[in-house]
Amino acid sequence: LDDAERAGVAAAEIAAERARAMLGTSSTLVWHQKYRPMIKWLHRALEQAEVAADRASEAHAYYLLDWALGEIGDPMAEHYQRLAQPIYEELGDYTGLANVLNNLGVTSFGVGRWDECTHFMEDSLRARRRAGDVVGMAQCSHNLAEVLGEQGRFEDAELHLREARRVWRSS
Repeated sequence: LDDAERAGVAAAEIAAERARAMLGTSSTLVWHQKYRPMIKWLHRALEQAEVAADRASEAHAYYLLDWALGEIGDPMAEHYQRLAQPIYEELGDYTGLANVLNNLGVTSFGVGRWDECTHFMEDSLRARRRAGDVVGMAQCSHNLAEVLGEQGRFEDAELHLREARRVWRSS
């Protein structure tokens, strides 16, 4: 690499570190329910992730933007949720994908789109399985049981609840 190429690589690495630091700040703000400052940090993180071509940070920023915007009732939330999903699929990040699919299911549940919700929850469960996240699979099973119970599908819901309880007890 020549000097210009090395400088470009260094600039991208710095931008990636900045993006990750800003995502860390945003992740802290979400637990304090400080959504508006969080959104500002996320937009800055997204800019840095794009400069660095850091797809993982970009997906995480989209995921957190969905969360923050959803909490304040901004309709742009689902837009960002949809942007994160294909990146997580591209990266093979099944944990990130499962989180997005679960949230899409919760969004569908909230507006009464039962079939869509069930589909997302089942996809989230499959993604957790691919990630090897057994405890996360139990949480997905619990979420799916809640939806099935609301639909009056009590026997199906009970199977999922029993599986979740089994995993939680053993873990």
